[in-house]
Amino acid sequence: MENAAAVMLGRPISLPDEEVDVEYPDIIDDWSSTEGALASLTKPTVAMSMAVHGFRYRRLLGRIHTSLYSKRALADVTGNSAAVSIELLRTELETWKASTPSLVPLSGQALSFFTTKDGFDTDYYYAILLLYRVQIIKSNEASRSAFFNCLQAAENILHAYRDQFIGRPTCYTWVALYEIILAGLTYLHCIWTSPDIRQTTRPDQVSSVCTDCTVVLVVMAEKWAAAAPYRDIFEALANRTMTMITDARYGESGLPSVFTESVDPDVETLMQWRTDIPHTGISDEIDSLLACLVGDQPSGMQAGNNEESYDGDHLRNSHIWN
Repeated sequence: MENAAAVMLGRPISLPDEEVDVEYPDIIDDWSSTEGALASLTKPTVAMSMAVHGFRYRRLLGRIHTSLYSKRALADVTGNSAAVSIELLRTELETWKASTPSLVPLSGQALSFFTTKDGFDTDYYYAILLLYRVQIIKSNEASRSAFFNCLQAAENILHAYRDQFIGRPTCYTWVALYEIILAGLTYLHCIWTSPDIRQTTRPDQVSSVCTDCTVVLVVMAEKWAAAAPYRDIFEALANRTMTMITDARYGESGLPSVFTESVDPDVETLMQWRTDIPHTGISDEIDSLLACLVGDQPSGMQAGNNEESYDGDHLRNSHIWN
């Protein structure tokens, strides 16, 4: 839990992974068991398998956080160390995913989303976001694959939460809110920043993903007031995105008027939502994505020149909130 909290809050890990030398709890070696053999195991044994798998994942998140988001890692001006770390950590992540224990079908509702196959899949895609988000924020250094990895991971996270939260008795947790809004903003960031993404992603697909995120946040905000600012600001940004895509598809030059502060009647409202957000304890990662999305124009979409390249430094340094 400490690792998960540190990652979400953007704080250093208090107990580095290399300092942990305690063995995992003993479990029966059921990683490669057949479904029949696994079904015969006791519930506590199966639960322990899932718990240990979750422990391994949280430790991997801590290594990703330390390797890519620590002050020393972010000071790497060449980006070479980050690229090497990402590849190594991606290999670890794929190994973790491949070792996911088979889950015994339950007769009733699962006690927790995070102990289901969908929960483990969502964990995997969330780790993908953490691995590559550090690259797409520095858009002048990001590879095409980094944007597509983030776009697909964000889409899968939002689809999974839509299926889980709509029509099911699910608790609305801080972790879920964080992952949903991070996935939603990352998805919009990819659309705005990468011309390749805009050219290869259908408008109906963008609309579907934005709707998934908006609906889940609406449902969550009905029972948890702290989620309301996230719902409101994502809905506004999603509407901007759809307007941008529609204008681009139909040959409109330039950007929709809502991108310009001077004619946007809702700037004060957006700033108020931004002010409300930190009170829920969400990290600066959300704040930086919001600043990028509200304060900047998409790459290659400047008025009068649809092929103009985009300066990643402008993306990082423009903050209308300041």
